[in-house]
Amino acid sequence: MPKNTIYYFFSEPNQVAHDIRSPLTSLAIIAESCKHIPESDRITLRKIATSIGDIANNLSTRYKPDDPQTHTAGQIVQLIPASLALSEILSEKKYQYKHSPVKFNYSIEQDANFTFIKVEPIEFKRMISNLVNNAVEAFEGKACKVNLELKLNGKLVEIVIQDNGKGIPKDVLDKIMNDIAVTSGKNDGSGIGLAQVRETLQRNQGKLSIDSKVGKGTKITITFPKVETPGWIAEKIKLNKGDTIVVLDDDESIHHAWEARFEPYKSDVKLHHFTFGKETINFINASAAKDKIFLLSDFELINQDLNGFQVIEQTSMHEASILVTSHYADQSVCNLAIKAGIKILPKQLASEILIEIEENRGVSGDFKKVGLVIIDDNELLVDSLVDFFQGKDVVVDAYYKPKNFLDRLSQYAKDTKICIDNDFNDCMTGVELAKQLYESGYMQLYLFSGKDFGKDEIPDYLKVITKGDLVGLSKLF
Repeated sequence: MPKNTIYYFFSEPNQVAHDIRSPLTSLAIIAESCKHIPESDRITLRKIATSIGDIANNLSTRYKPDDPQTHTAGQIVQLIPASLALSEILSEKKYQYKHSPVKFNYSIEQDANFTFIKVEPIEFKRMISNLVNNAVEAFEGKACKVNLELKLNGKLVEIVIQDNGKGIPKDVLDKIMNDIAVTSGKNDGSGIGLAQVRETLQRNQGKLSIDSKVGKGTKITITFPKVETPGWIAEKIKLNKGDTIVVLDDDESIHHAWEARFEPYKSDVKLHHFTFGKETINFINASAAKDKIFLLSDFELINQDLNGFQVIEQTSMHEASILVTSHYADQSVCNLAIKAGIKILPKQLASEILIEIEENRGVSGDFKKVGLVIIDDNELLVDSLVDFFQGKDVVVDAYYKPKNFLDRLSQYAKDTKICIDNDFNDCMTGVELAKQLYESGYMQLYLFSGKDFGKDEIPDYLKVITKGDLVGLSKLF
């Protein structure tokens, strides 16, 4: 074959990729510019743009004559929620075959909703897409049914693609399972689909099994090792009776969805709805019972000068909030949440997340069991003190800001030992904080300061321990 023919063969996919990217860029700009479009439609447009972009990227990296390994170029192994990945693929297939007499069904075990697998996302989606295409195209335009199922089998995640078609003859099935290329049941006879499936499974620790009977149909099962759900994913919403649920989202339909989810618990909790972040911040920060608020916040707030993460930051609701967002796969959003200790709930799983309602705090034995609470804005000192007391088997809770501690005050019994710095960068001093705590019934209060106080500066209920006096601190236990 002439050299220029080889070049043409490999340059054609690159040209196709180039031709795809121009209209794709326009699509992405339109999707972001049309802020009046409902969020569900914006999400769909983004996913379509991403999917097309993935194909273009694959075309430009897979077929390079100078590097036989380019099929793995740019493929980063990632943790992905299997249920959402399959749901997205199925949505694309329904659209692709909307004019065909094919019926798609998707079922998922309850325990598999928050199951993650570790794969190359682009290749994984292409693999499932190829297998679904094979199932549909084998019917040659006739009516058919394709079932997609996700379930757990011990430490394995099983993905099942099943059709009610004509089945695969045994001799053809034997060739498939022995990695021999076949074109049975497809008009184009390319064989590319199964080759891509094999390559992807080999690189991603996956396995394939096929059960087929002529005249009955075919069942393809793909298995991957189950991986631990990331710590930043919210798998349940834990509340107490009497809590107020604040829902922040600029899409009215999401508010209706949360109303439906909390309908069985309406006698135990109440909901407040907001579409604007600033109003949410004002409501939470002005609440006299902030420790009884739980925030469910969207991340992307259209036409607002802040996002859901910033709302959580400005209300100090890190431990009592969940970022409910469709941007769960955006690494920058994940990094923000991980660094701040905020849980993320993929918005598509809001209908599946478990809701737990516990009895009110305050009953004997329900408080946090800690030996000491330290409140000091010197993070290095606080961390050192925590290590010091851990060496003495004392459980310590540490706060860098008085406000954060006050937001969680109801978690602590009245006899909790509380050690307070005096000089904070905000408006409250340690003496003022101690006064507020004393009036709330807390009696074991200690001022941890390097300052020399006058005779009348410190009230009788507050004992002073000089900073650096570890002996004095140790005497608390």
